[in-house]
Amino acid sequence: MGGGLSAGAAVLVWGWAAATVTTALWLHASPASPVATPVIAALAFSGWWFGAVWRQERAFPVANVGVLAMAAAMAYAVLPPLGLVLAGLQLSETTDSRLLGLRLGGRELAAVAWMFTAYAIAMGGAFLLGLRGWQAQGGRPGLLGPRTEATALAMLGAITAFFAALYLTTGYTPLARYEGIGEMAVEWLETPLLLRQVSNHLHGMVLVVKLVVMGMLLQRHAEPRWRLVLVAWLVLEALLPFVLASSRAPTVLFLMGTVLLFHMIVRPLPAAGVLVAGLALLVGFLVQGAMRVTWGGSGLGILSSANEFQSIFATAAYVFARGSDLPPMPWSARVSEVLLVPQQLLPIPKMDKSDWYLDLIGAAGTGVGLAFGVVAESLVGYGWTELLLRGVVVGYVLSRIHRFADAKTASLLWAVLYVWLCIQSYQLVRVSTLALVPMLMYQVLPVLGLLAAVQRWDAPVRRVEVVPAC
Repeated sequence: MGGGLSAGAAVLVWGWAAATVTTALWLHASPASPVATPVIAALAFSGWWFGAVWRQERAFPVANVGVLAMAAAMAYAVLPPLGLVLAGLQLSETTDSRLLGLRLGGRELAAVAWMFTAYAIAMGGAFLLGLRGWQAQGGRPGLLGPRTEATALAMLGAITAFFAALYLTTGYTPLARYEGIGEMAVEWLETPLLLRQVSNHLHGMVLVVKLVVMGMLLQRHAEPRWRLVLVAWLVLEALLPFVLASSRAPTVLFLMGTVLLFHMIVRPLPAAGVLVAGLALLVGFLVQGAMRVTWGGSGLGILSSANEFQSIFATAAYVFARGSDLPPMPWSARVSEVLLVPQQLLPIPKMDKSDWYLDLIGAAGTGVGLAFGVVAESLVGYGWTELLLRGVVVGYVLSRIHRFADAKTASLLWAVLYVWLCIQSYQLVRVSTLALVPMLMYQVLPVLGLLAAVQRWDAPVRRVEVVPAC
């Protein structure tokens, strides 16, 4: 490629630029143009940035933690203000109730939108700087030994049996219908703390074990019987949230992880297919959420109605509007992500930032769950300075992780760890800068650590040829 973009990459980048210019001209004709400006800036920067990463990697960047984190940051930066602009800043009964209560004007909404855009730009710029002088190597993960594979299957069976027993004895299930999840959450708070802790961590472990098992199946994709099992499993996973009207997140994360593992194990995916699939996944996520919340109302209004992205925007807008009127956040909430000591061993109640916020708005103990977000997290700290610093640090750390992981792709366990980081990277915007720390310590490393220990004494790992996988 001679260090430049391929013809397909050039077409996509220039097409993005043309779409951004067209969007800019259209949105600036709206009276909501102040809110549209950060949207246009985010779209323009993301197009340039993606082209730069593509050029750096000399291939379409699919299994790239920086790209997926940037895509998430841009989704949170673009979709909420875009929905408000398309609605002419006219809020309806389907809009997040907190935004309805705040009644912020265009300038205030634009200020919040600019913070999301600025964070994404800071993170993206630092990620690119961290990749300077590096070239992708790539490789396909080797097979696990038979005892290691048997251990992974046993872990999946044991966790499934635990949740089946939990449902039979308490009525609690992670697959609860959305409309009944609040009532179940309130009842769940009455169960012993240790049981809640164990079930929470096992629920997180399920995704890791499933990704390992999916990797094992993908390594056998050429055999018809295993291909049939793989397809049947994926169909079941995709249908569950629609049939049960349950949480979409576990299914979306698992499907995303499967796509990344396919790209790393079977063959690199084409750019057009990934972009179309990514767009379809986003639209499906929003539509399914709108159906379960606003179906039967005055229309779906997918972008302007309450959804995952608008919820994080509304939290930031609430904290922004309260300003200096906010009560101080307890130190235990500020450091909750790195306070890894169990509650039973602490002299004070553990509280994370979301708990503090729910208590602030009078929703604590009601079964409502709201993520806090990096913008709100910065607003209760040092504002713009902290926000930009967080973006720079996260972007640079992700670039070092990507460089390190590229040299470790010969191991399926390392590949699963990297894929997990990729699909969970959205939490860095949605929850907190350090949101992945407790998840890694309690949910990921115990699983992969045990499997790595078994693998150490298992049959020798069979290797496959090295191919570009990024």
